[in-house]
Amino acid sequence: MRRITGSLVVAFAAALLLPSVAWAATATGPTPMQRSIALTDPSVVFIDTAVQIGVRLTYQDSGAISGLGSLSQTYNIDWATGSGFVVNPGGTIVTASHVVEPPAQEMQNYAANNLILGGLGYRYGDPYGQYTIPGHPAYTQLLQQCYQGVDCTFQITPQVTVISAVEIAGTQTPKGMPARVLTSTGFQATDVAVLQVAGSDMPTAALATTAGNLQSGDQIVAIGFPGTSRDALQTGVTEPTKIFGQVSNVVAQGSSNLVEIDAAVQPGMSGGPVIDSAGQVIGLTSFTLTQSNGQSGQIFLRTVDDIRTALRAAGVTVSRGLVDTTFAKAMSYFWGRHYTASVPLFQKVLALYPGHPLATEYLAQAQAKAGGPQDLPLKAPSKGLPLVAIIGAAVAVLLVIGLVLVFARRGRGRVTAQLPQAAPAGPIAQQPPEVPAPAPEVSAGAVMATPAGPMPNGTGTAEPAGVTRFEPVSAPVVTAVQDRPAGQDPPVDAPQFCAHCGSHLAADARFCPSCGQARG
Repeated sequence: MRRITGSLVVAFAAALLLPSVAWAATATGPTPMQRSIALTDPSVVFIDTAVQIGVRLTYQDSGAISGLGSLSQTYNIDWATGSGFVVNPGGTIVTASHVVEPPAQEMQNYAANNLILGGLGYRYGDPYGQYTIPGHPAYTQLLQQCYQGVDCTFQITPQVTVISAVEIAGTQTPKGMPARVLTSTGFQATDVAVLQVAGSDMPTAALATTAGNLQSGDQIVAIGFPGTSRDALQTGVTEPTKIFGQVSNVVAQGSSNLVEIDAAVQPGMSGGPVIDSAGQVIGLTSFTLTQSNGQSGQIFLRTVDDIRTALRAAGVTVSRGLVDTTFAKAMSYFWGRHYTASVPLFQKVLALYPGHPLATEYLAQAQAKAGGPQDLPLKAPSKGLPLVAIIGAAVAVLLVIGLVLVFARRGRGRVTAQLPQAAPAGPIAQQPPEVPAPAPEVSAGAVMATPAGPMPNGTGTAEPAGVTRFEPVSAPVVTAVQDRPAGQDPPVDAPQFCAHCGSHLAADARFCPSCGQARG
C-alpha cells in the first residue's frame, strides 16, 4: 500500500511539474526585468531647460535729472538637460524639480557677472559664482548689491522643452514640445516637478502604489538620457540608457524617505524613472553626493510616494491609455512567438501614436518572422475543459483514492488492536506461580460495562440501576495451569482470583468486587 501511495504522489507531482518543465524547455525571450524595461521605455522623455534672465541695474548718476541711471540686459542660457516620464496619456510628465527650476541665486549671479564684470572687461571662471574686484571698492559694493537684488531687479523665466520618444527616434532634429510647470516642490524639499504638454495617447509608465516596502538588495533599473544625449539628438537616439543596480538603503528625511541605490547613474538622467522588476516606478533619480576627491558617491532617489503627493497637488489623475494596453498585448504575443497575431496590434499602436519607436521596431521584426518556422499560431479557445485541467483532475482523484486506502488500512489496524484476543484452544503453557487457581469452564454471559460491586442478593444475577449492559461476548475457556489433588484448598496466603474475570480476591471474599459473580 505504501508503494502504491508513493507512486500516486510521484504521478501527481509529475503532472504538476511536467507542463512547467516543458514550457521552460521551449520558452525563449527576455527576462522579467527586460520585459519591464521594454514596456516602460516608450514613456521616458528627454527634457531640455533653457533660461531667459532679464536684469535691470539702477545706479547713482549725477548727470541724470533724477540722479539715477539704469542699465538693462537680457540673457539666454542653456541651463540643463534631464529626463522624465509620462504618467497620463494627455501629456502629464514627472521629472525632478532641479531639472526645470534653476536656483534663483545662481541665475542672478550669472546676470550680474555678465552685466557688471563683463561690462568692465573683467574675466572670471565660474559664471554662477560671486566675486569681488580688488582695488575697486565701489565696483565691488555695486556688484555685491546686484547679487543680492538690491541695486538689480531680475526676471527669470525657465523655458522647458520636452522631446518625446517619437521625436528622439526620428531621423530629423527634433523640435520638442513646450511644457508648462504645473507644480514643483523644489530641490530642497522632495525635488519633484509636474509638467504638462499638449499630448494625446502618449505612452505612460506604471507607478507603484508605494515605496514603503523597498528593502536593501531589491533589484532596480534607472532609465534616462545622459547629458550627452543633446548632441546625439542630431542623429537620432532610439532608446534611453538603462543602468542596472539595487537598493542599498532607505533613509528617512523629514516626512519623506530617500532611497539610496547602487547604480552608476550618469548626469542627465536626473528626473528619469527608476523601476522595480515588476516594471513599476518606485522613484525618480534625484541627486548624487560628491566625494571630497570630486568623484561621484551615493545616488539617491525621491520615492513614488513623493511623486504621488506632487501629482495630487497639481490636480492630476494618474492613468494609462489604450496605447499602453495594446502595446503590452502586442509584446506578449511577440515574446510568445505569435508573430502573425502581433502584427495587427503593433499596427494599431502606431495608428494611435504614430512613430512609437518600439512598436515600429518590433512590427518590422514580427512581419519578417510571420509565417515562418518560428511563428506559432494562436490556439482557438477550447469549448471543453483544457487538457491540463482534465489531467489535473484525474491525478487529484487518484491521489484522494490512495489517501482513502491508506487511512482505511490504518483504521482497521487500530480496531484490531482494541479487540480482546481469544485464548488458544487447549492448555496454556506453564506460567509462573502467581496465576489464578483452577476454575470451571465459564459459559457465555453478559459482561457489565461498569463494575458494580457485589450483587445485593449474592447470586450475581441482579443488575444495579443505571448500569448499561453490552451485548454478550463469548468468554474464553480457562483451564488450570497447575494441577493439584482434588479437594485440596490452596494455601491461605496464596493469591486468590475470580474464576469469571480474573480479578484479585481477598481470602474471605464471597463475591468478586469487579464483576459481582459469586466466588467459584
